[in-house]
Amino acid sequence: MKKAIALMLILCMAVSFAACGTENKPADGTSSASVKHEVAGEIAGEISISCYDTMQYKAFLEAAANLFMAKYPGTKVTIKTFSTMPEVKVMEKDGATVMSSEITDDPVARADYLSKLNTELIGGGGADLLALDILPIERYAKNGQFAPLDEFMNSDPDFHPEDYRQNILEAVKQGGHTVFLPTDYSFNYATFDKSLFTPEQAETLKNEGTFTYAGLISSAEGAFASANAGADKKIRMLEQSARFLFGALWDENYSKFINFADRTANFTDGSFAALLEAVKGYADKGYIFSDENAEIISGQQVFFRVKSDMSLAYDLDYNKVSPIQFFDGGSENDIIGGIQANADGNIPFRFFRGYAMNANSKNQRTAWEFLKFLLSEEMQLSVDGMGLPINNAARAKKAEMSIDGSLYGEKTPMTEGMQNLLAEYQAAVERFSDRINAYPLADSTISAMIREETAHFFDGAKTASEVCEALQSRVNLYLGE
Repeated sequence: MKKAIALMLILCMAVSFAACGTENKPADGTSSASVKHEVAGEIAGEISISCYDTMQYKAFLEAAANLFMAKYPGTKVTIKTFSTMPEVKVMEKDGATVMSSEITDDPVARADYLSKLNTELIGGGGADLLALDILPIERYAKNGQFAPLDEFMNSDPDFHPEDYRQNILEAVKQGGHTVFLPTDYSFNYATFDKSLFTPEQAETLKNEGTFTYAGLISSAEGAFASANAGADKKIRMLEQSARFLFGALWDENYSKFINFADRTANFTDGSFAALLEAVKGYADKGYIFSDENAEIISGQQVFFRVKSDMSLAYDLDYNKVSPIQFFDGGSENDIIGGIQANADGNIPFRFFRGYAMNANSKNQRTAWEFLKFLLSEEMQLSVDGMGLPINNAARAKKAEMSIDGSLYGEKTPMTEGMQNLLAEYQAAVERFSDRINAYPLADSTISAMIREETAHFFDGAKTASEVCEALQSRVNLYLGE
């Protein structure tokens, strides 16, 4: 009997950054000679890693630290986490094991962590490696608080850039320098319900082009009208609620409203108000759900679903040959369409775990070696490793382990059908991954402001114009600090 695994994480996270205007030595000020000396030095001594998100990093990093210390006697790796672990609920639903973890926002804890971290950095201290869970990368990189990793990568004879996804390494560069490294990456793709479109429309949709949320809705307005003519219960365009969809549209259009180079915001030229009104209009027309109850929304027939790469193997497994099936709310009529792009046309990725090296670190040699260890095939095949490994060998192996079930502890001998599925899945992952060309920077404090102010619009407490004026004032003030 096939095992069905359902993973549901209800993430209600908001992140912020307590700004500080003090700048360290610029990141590109590190000389090649000094870094080469560090790379050639002994792997020894103590390092520490600082993280805010205990759930996301603690167990993984502690396991990595134990393996690293066993590999390099004479080293000591200390993991420092800050947030409180959320309660994880496990239940059985429709024959599947459902893990639910509700992570609530704690603005005070975030502010306390970042204040503590900023004080340490300004004083020339802080952990050797910094997890990028709630850190505003652009601001820390600009202030020189991240050590440049380029020279380590170029000078270390044991580091081979070709072993990793090159376009991901290129996309994370800031000002021409690599100042942080993700261990994984993810992208979004869309599926469409072929039963709701004509054959001609379906052919157009499955060409694996790019999509934006607004583009999906625009492309299906005619089909929506036809499918719902005279219907008592509407088939929605998307399974997202209004507030969730606005968040997705904000991400797609971020660069229209925030200019990090000039440290300016643009919320009052009408574009942001139009975005708010558009989402409200989608809900009023029945294109999306206004009810945010996930149990009501999930599993209903919709025109489009936007999914992470985690569901890709499932959507390709038309004959259900794999022993592992992820419940993702889809149906047998779902056909894979394109990869998500931002409004500027760039194709972004996100990561689950990423790290930067503190420019103040007194043991950069060992810190670099530990960071490199996190990029290894061994660690990237960890069972709790989310996303796609940037390590090429690990990504290929993880794909095989996903299909035969060994990634989840129940290996099944590969059948011919499973081998064919593996080949198709790997080809699709690489085909989509080849198109990624951007890691859009975002500031968690600004995102928190957006969530707070737009909630007033969706609650009816403020007009779009009032929200825009409030955001223009608040964000410009923050960017000017």
